[in-house]
Amino acid sequence: MHPAALGCQRFRHRMHPGVVVLGSEPMSQDSQINTLADEVRASGILGRADTLPRLFEYLLQHSSAGHAPKEVEIAHHVFNKDERFDVTTDSVVRVYVHKLRRKLDDHYARFPDRPRLIIPKGEYRLVVEAPRATLASDSPPPAPIRQASTSAWLLKALLIVSLIVNAALLTQRWTGGANASGPRHTHPVWSALFDDDLPIYIVVGDYYIFGEAGDDMNIRRLVREFDINSSADLREYLYRHPDLSSKYQNLDLAYLPTATAYALRELMPVLANTHQEVRIVQSSEVTAQVLKSAHVLYIGYLSGLRTLQDLTLKNSRFSFGDSYDELVDHIEKRHYVSQAGVPIEGEVVYLDYGYVSSIVGPNGNQIVTVAGLRDAGLMHSAELLANEARLRELGEPAMDKNGFEALYEVSAIGRTHVNGRLVVAAPLLDSRLTGIAAR
Repeated sequence: MHPAALGCQRFRHRMHPGVVVLGSEPMSQDSQINTLADEVRASGILGRADTLPRLFEYLLQHSSAGHAPKEVEIAHHVFNKDERFDVTTDSVVRVYVHKLRRKLDDHYARFPDRPRLIIPKGEYRLVVEAPRATLASDSPPPAPIRQASTSAWLLKALLIVSLIVNAALLTQRWTGGANASGPRHTHPVWSALFDDDLPIYIVVGDYYIFGEAGDDMNIRRLVREFDINSSADLREYLYRHPDLSSKYQNLDLAYLPTATAYALRELMPVLANTHQEVRIVQSSEVTAQVLKSAHVLYIGYLSGLRTLQDLTLKNSRFSFGDSYDELVDHIEKRHYVSQAGVPIEGEVVYLDYGYVSSIVGPNGNQIVTVAGLRDAGLMHSAELLANEARLRELGEPAMDKNGFEALYEVSAIGRTHVNGRLVVAAPLLDSRLTGIAAR
């Protein structure tokens, strides 16, 4: 039967444990799904931008009518795509459905004893799921709180050894480059770093991760949560969620995105001929003293800026949207969303975004950012900054003494960036105008 002929037929496929399927009592179920929808709207989890609320309302309307829309239908009606839209090359629907699913999951994590709205994996519809507390009633009681197991310490030791080996290889490669004659860049972005005796701190964006233990208390996987960025954050989280205290364990670990190594390889030769002291630190280790007394070259995801975020984006036209995978241009009123956040099978082209900026620090020092929303964007930004001819293609904005910023749209397959298109190249906003940034 053609999807358009489904009308108000109730869902009969892909049953999920604990899912209340619309059908047997339409009025009561419609009432329940609408009541839960009102709670979601009131919670504010859908954010200030209109994209997620628009998607939510569209799925709600069709789910209440018993119709699961196709990806192409959502693209046309929610994202205003035309007949040229191709699901094999544009994953915008999957990206936003994934974001909405995560928003709902995060919201209901605080209310395990309530019914919830969910988006089943692989589907584009909202259904009502029974309370998690009910679903878990037959589960064994949680194990008592214990210290990290031997396997956790072994895992930590292996990761530390891996970091040391990679650091040694990086140092060896860099030293070899320093003995050779590397390129001497004269573009203002680089000359502002090289024309004095201040040390240069290469700051790499790192992320705190913790362990998740199985029933046997051995670590089964490593977890990254954007709201948990230190061992102190984890302690606070477990204080508010004591039922997870035997499951989540602090391993005192951090990780770097894969593209960071690629970016360092591109940019280290440019620094080879400088007479200044060059140090590499993690963004979690950056202090206010560093930001005042040294030049900073940040390399990583924009989401990993940490202490640098306020300075970097203070006079920017951009801010983060509903997640760290979205940038909002408050001048052009446009949204740029990385499609790398959702796994895409096969050799499918997706879009990411690279960001480069140079700003004047608190004491006249320079803070240069080489970043991306994800790997492909970061790699493209590093290649751009390492190539003086391509830097000069940015034109007058990159020559502004008060700083500039540039955004590139990057087409990629897997972790390989194919090409990039300059979207914005502009001086930083006048500080008198950044009320637009009080956003």
